[in-house]
Amino acid sequence: MVDLIVIDRFQKEAGEWAKKTFPNATLGSRLNHLRSELIEIEFKPQDALEWGDAYLLFQQAALAEGFTMTAVFSAARRKQDINEQRKWGKPNKDGFSEHVKSPDVRKD
Repeated sequence: MVDLIVIDRFQKEAGEWAKKTFPNATLGSRLNHLRSELIEIEFKPQDALEWGDAYLLFQQAALAEGFTMTAVFSAARRKQDINEQRKWGKPNKDGFSEHVKSPDVRKD
């Protein structure tokens, strides 16, 4: 298993390169680029480099918003614990399931 400290260091190094190379990048532009990479993955799901592209963009966006990959990993662990306690609906027309929302949850 890769140490999260090593991952955070890589994120910082790649993030510094991205900031220097793409100084005008915004959260919106990073997420748009990430979306385009996800579409490429649909066409080449067995290509690890495409997954790597998406990972790089994801980690750069997270870093630009102040999150290390350690923080994102911790949040993902917490979210997984929450998801395991939820009830899940049937797949929707797009093929994925969403958790059943309790009636007392407000939609803000």
